[in-house]
Amino acid sequence: MAKGKNDRLMAIRMIIATRDISSQDEILGELKKRGFSLTQATLSRDIKELQIAKVPDGRGNYRYRIAPNTVMRQASQAEPLNTGSDLIRNCALSLEFSGQIAVLKTRPGYASVVADMVDKSQNDGIMGTLAGDDTVLIILRSTAQKQDVVYGLSRMLPNIGSKVIE
Repeated sequence: MAKGKNDRLMAIRMIIATRDISSQDEILGELKKRGFSLTQATLSRDIKELQIAKVPDGRGNYRYRIAPNTVMRQASQAEPLNTGSDLIRNCALSLEFSGQIAVLKTRPGYASVVADMVDKSQNDGIMGTLAGDDTVLIILRSTAQKQDVVYGLSRMLPNIGSKVIE
């Protein structure tokens, strides 16, 4: 079966999300391993379409990253998003509560995507979020019950119940 553009775009997203990639040659190599055949020009157009940019990694190097505000839009536009959504659904590492604040730890690079999902979920117990690279600060309403917040988060992050730190 021939691999189309949507397959290629999904593969690029997966490569960027799961590996520290610092050059287009690395992306091309990974795509070729996955059975894609394309030119540097096509890859450049795909990178522009996906709104991927090189950003500092905090260690003096640069790596490719998908702009956080585009990940959810792209996910909703793509054909069946099995691997991409699985990555997002399984990115939570821990959830800990302290009063009306919860701290959700994620895999590096996923916090802003998860925070956006939480904000858009309109969970009655959550006022808002603040995200870093791998941490989401969740501000709860004064009337929020911890178990209700965990239940609401589990609709987006199915494994979150097992990640709660007591």
